[in-house]
Amino acid sequence: MPSEERVRLEFGNLDHIILARRGRLFQICADKATLQGSLSDLRTEYDPESKKMIVPDCHVCLYKRIHTQVVDIEGEIQIASRVLTDLEAERTYVRTKPARGI
Repeated sequence: MPSEERVRLEFGNLDHIILARRGRLFQICADKATLQGSLSDLRTEYDPESKKMIVPDCHVCLYKRIHTQVVDIEGEIQIASRVLTDLEAERTYVRTKPARGI
């Protein structure tokens, strides 16, 4: 059991914002996994020379469009991760900052 007393999460405070950002990051990662699954589903032909599955010509345009979306989402994940790291660092600073005496 943690020694700290549990405090109710209030809308708009730093802990609430961090929790919401974590949820958003989780959702973005789930969206990326879904799109990557779609990319895998489009690789339906086997190339005996390279011994790999390839995308048939009729699906190349769709494959490129989905791949572009995956790349965009990877950028969103990087940004969301950095923002979350900054928020957690700010929370740590606020909690460890010495109180000022009057």
